[in-house]
Amino acid sequence: MHLHRVLKRYSYRSSFQRDPRNFFGQLLSPMSNGPAPGSVGNVIAALCSFFIPGLGQLLQGRLFTALIHFVAAGIFWIFYLGWIVHIWSAFSAAVYRGR
Repeated sequence: MHLHRVLKRYSYRSSFQRDPRNFFGQLLSPMSNGPAPGSVGNVIAALCSFFIPGLGQLLQGRLFTALIHFVAAGIFWIFYLGWIVHIWSAFSAAVYRGR
């Protein structure tokens, strides 16, 4: 294969530059399965949940789960085990896939 064909195939342009309609359509599609583990949204949610348990789940739109994490952290901190809930909450937000 010639070099110019290889360079054309593996273009430096991002998917947004190639077709912005398709890029935004994928981001805003209601039929998507949600963010994959490790995506930027999940990383931000995990960081938020690490500092305030349940905040990351709230950012992801999981109100009931956020309430459970927040209340569990409050109860567990009475026994100095709240750090367990902080880690559990961050992990839960990081691996969330959506519906």
